[in-house]
Amino acid sequence: MNKYSKISTRFNILAIALITASFLMLADTLGYFSGIHKIWPIFPALLGTGFILIFMNKGKVEIPMMGIGVFLVLISTFFFYLNYTAWINLKTLWPLFIGFIGIAFGVSSLYTRLNVFKYISLGLVSLSISFLLIFSISYNFWPISITLLGISLLLVGIYEKKYVKK
Repeated sequence: MNKYSKISTRFNILAIALITASFLMLADTLGYFSGIHKIWPIFPALLGTGFILIFMNKGKVEIPMMGIGVFLVLISTFFFYLNYTAWINLKTLWPLFIGFIGIAFGVSSLYTRLNVFKYISLGLVSLSISFLLIFSISYNFWPISITLLGISLLLVGIYEKKYVKK
């Protein structure tokens, strides 16, 4: 089996999964099934998987494809969680979106020699964790987030002086 046959087969599987999911969703909307509407996050998950497959098939050089794919899979997982718990949880869990972007940068950093991806990843995941902790204690502590922003800007300045000018 040549390289293009493998790519075609993978995308055919993805296409069939999307078509099947859409028919199931339509049947739920028309009243033939119930509860299938909760699986809608499968669409961004499949799209994210497609981006990851594109990244893998292009020789691991299209790094943004990996980042976008990882982000879509992560938010799909989060949306599944919210579908089966309560969407009101988004009120306190919104910092996870920042963390998901950081994780996407982290996974992408595994395929490049640019250290900036690792620093962005670490900064965003740290910011996400900080926001989760700050806002879970009390909304009155929101000014701490400005302090964290200032500290991160100082760290960027230190990084720039140390590595960029050399």
